[in-house]
Amino acid sequence: MAAPKSITCQSVGHMVYVRDEYGNLFDTFSFPQNVIAQSFGNGMSVICGTMCYTYVLENGQLKQTSVHSA
Repeated sequence: MAAPKSITCQSVGHMVYVRDEYGNLFDTFSFPQNVIAQSFGNGMSVICGTMCYTYVLENGQLKQTSVHSA
């Protein structure tokens, strides 16, 4: 399967489910608290408590690119 070019995400409780542009499950993330996740083309931001995590597709994988206070 080719590396995804874009993603969408869905947060359910403390889990984030990431899908590729074809709707296939691509990755999952678990956080210690309930989260709010928002995708933006080739990445996503996840707010968990007072922190915001940003992930971007890089070489076919989601890499965490920043963490900061929300």
